[in-house]
Amino acid sequence: TSTLSMTSSATEETLTEIIQGRLDNDRVTNVVARCLLRSNSALQTRESCRMLRFRRASYLDIESIMGLVLKLAAYEKCRDAVYVSTKTFRRDGFGTFPLFRCFLLEDTANDGSKTACLPGLAVWYIAYSTWEGPVMFLEDVFIEDSYRRRGVGTHLMYALTDIAISLGCRRIMWQTFDFNQVAKHLCKRLGAEIQKDQLTLRLTRESMVEFIKTRPAERTDPPTDKADDATKSTSFKNHGHVPRFDGRLDATSLESVIDKCLELSNAELKMN
Repeated sequence: TSTLSMTSSATEETLTEIIQGRLDNDRVTNVVARCLLRSNSALQTRESCRMLRFRRASYLDIESIMGLVLKLAAYEKCRDAVYVSTKTFRRDGFGTFPLFRCFLLEDTANDGSKTACLPGLAVWYIAYSTWEGPVMFLEDVFIEDSYRRRGVGTHLMYALTDIAISLGCRRIMWQTFDFNQVAKHLCKRLGAEIQKDQLTLRLTRESMVEFIKTRPAERTDPPTDKADDATKSTSFKNHGHVPRFDGRLDATSLESVIDKCLELSNAELKMN
């Protein structure tokens, strides 16, 4: 795990537009647009990048996003680990409660073509630290090989850092494979810390399903006294069940799922 920390003094000295208050969707979108405008201006001062720009992705770019994600997975030798589809991206990234943000590298020299040339992407979201408040987690960065070694990666990180500071984040975090020497070299040039003393822990979907099956069954008709304990074996319903949610994860639906899960867990906690 790599971390790029941002001190409060740097925040105060370099920006005048710090977000105060809730990070609602419209406010974040406006900040991203302003930061990308500044970053594109800087990127295009390089001779080899005059026709390149970063822009926010829209739902019309979903096929391109899917293609770039698959290329990144192949590069990282994890092609079989991709389970998402274009439908997943549309549902989770382009509603009123987006779970991730994405911007794309676009080659505007391809304007005469019916399809845009989109050779790179960055996928990120705002996470939360109980020690520091909002933090940015950088999920994926990918730039096709023919667009590398032009400074595009550095300018992409300028854009992300500008956004993170503007949103009041205290740090940017991301992960890279140990074999990816190019990424590790970039981390050092950026001043990022490689945290070797922290481990990434992962519970896969399959492991989650197996784990939830070990939860005790919920009592459907709780016994009123000890004498009713004899009927206990028939007053439970099979568990391993959790509320299922299909559709967009808006705030109201998310709260509803959390309430149902806590209700089930509390019932089982009190039973034991």
